[in-house]
Amino acid sequence: MRLTVLALAGILISFALPAAAQTPATLADYWNGNAQWDFVRKWTTATVGDKLANTSSRIKVVNGNWYLFQREFSGGQCAVGGANAPWKLGIRVYKSTNQGETWTAAPELSVQPLAGSDFSCEATDGDAVYDAANNKWRILFQCLNDAGTRQGCYAERSGADPMGAFDYTSAARSRAVITRGSLWRQICNTGSDVCYGKNVVDEGTFNIFRQDAAGYFWVSFHGFDGKYGYRGIAKTTDFKTWIAGNPAYGVPADATLSARDGANWRESWNGGTIGPGNGSMLEEGGYSYELTEFTDRNLACTDNQRWDHGLFRTSNIAGNQWSQLPQGNPIVYSSLALENGKPRICNLAYGDIFRDTSVTPNVIYLKFGRESGDPQYAGNYLYRLNKSSNVLKNGNLWMADTTGWQRLPSGAGTPNLVAYRYPDMSPDGTQFLATNCGSFTAPCIPGSSFFQDVDASAYVGRSFRFGGKFATAGGNGGTPSLVVFQLDANFAVLRSDTVALTLPDTTYRPFASAPIQIMANTKTLRYQFYHATNGITYFAANMYLNLE
Repeated sequence: MRLTVLALAGILISFALPAAAQTPATLADYWNGNAQWDFVRKWTTATVGDKLANTSSRIKVVNGNWYLFQREFSGGQCAVGGANAPWKLGIRVYKSTNQGETWTAAPELSVQPLAGSDFSCEATDGDAVYDAANNKWRILFQCLNDAGTRQGCYAERSGADPMGAFDYTSAARSRAVITRGSLWRQICNTGSDVCYGKNVVDEGTFNIFRQDAAGYFWVSFHGFDGKYGYRGIAKTTDFKTWIAGNPAYGVPADATLSARDGANWRESWNGGTIGPGNGSMLEEGGYSYELTEFTDRNLACTDNQRWDHGLFRTSNIAGNQWSQLPQGNPIVYSSLALENGKPRICNLAYGDIFRDTSVTPNVIYLKFGRESGDPQYAGNYLYRLNKSSNVLKNGNLWMADTTGWQRLPSGAGTPNLVAYRYPDMSPDGTQFLATNCGSFTAPCIPGSSFFQDVDASAYVGRSFRFGGKFATAGGNGGTPSLVVFQLDANFAVLRSDTVALTLPDTTYRPFASAPIQIMANTKTLRYQFYHATNGITYFAANMYLNLE
């Protein structure tokens, strides 16, 4: 490949909200390959300022309102760490009445560092739940004291409104409710445990994913042994006394996820993954699903790391048998775009899946943070889970490679085709394809293109639409074309439909066909992009061939 030809320039991106016709999907739909995550909106430092764009946050939906519990700097530096002491961190709540279009900030921090407490330095990276039975909000958060000890702390607020200070100043609230390693000692206590003898500590990035009829709150959390990360599950009725490591009480005997669960991901780990960090769980149809981030090198932000998110599920938490997404993980990738010669550290973080139950059918969302040196892109990204009838494999490049796509001609003159993990240059904050052929001195071979064939044997008589979003890397790209051929059993053309792609600049533009009926003798549908101009690099994203 002549990768030098694919040198990429800056790009202007046009974002569009999801179409009104999109149908909400379930996690089971996604697991079975019949749904996709569609971009909704982003909150960046350029659009909402530094505070709301902070990536460490979780969204809770209560009575139709969205509440975002957000890490926030509270001013001053911690006593621990000397000259490199971290800034003090607290938590503030933001409220949205319009599914995240606009937000209102609480007038004060929900929890802020308190002198002499176990969160004198940091109160952050936690989760909140509205306990309707007792009409109060509860928040469990990761805390750091002046001695540098990371533990789990708790606060609460009476009433259905979380927009203000929680009760955390009393003596009962100023001490950790999960002391360092106390949950992991209950979990990693048998020789068969994956974490046995590892001295796993630092319970954190809590996720309260269930409140059951018996009054138990179920919580997932990470741990760290100095090299490897783990996820675990425990439960409590009062956020003081905890049950962990005992399947007789419904909680797993071992860590739920560890480094071995990310070893075979579609990722080039640096020396192998060291395991999971943050996680977010939803329950549906008898299954517990967890979106979990995995990394390599270290759980701390480190140069040249990969931070990716994958999806798991189990039908029995106590049995602790977690399956991975059948199509393969990850489902969200860290950026490989270079800033000052290397990828930005922790450029993907704090994935969160949540359900809006105020609408029927319910809508499931995915939120995660992107770090970037450009304030137009640094912040939180929101996606909605919709049903999909797209029969193209990897049409939206979710696999972060060119799986499913082929090039013509083969041999001499084959066009370039590369999938880039440069989210700032895509139309939706994920991946895109870059393709070109020839050069300004060596023309493209006629018919230069990339394509994908779809078996249409079972679709005869149905209709389809096709399209995608396209742009150029710079310069007028002329008029490339997008064609769908209907081919018979001998690959003879029965019909072809063409959409001309007018691409004058670097702005992504959506293109779509009218409905087209599949002919009686059609055996194959070929989706094909034809180059138009020598030496022009074209970008492609969100490609589809949707059945109707």
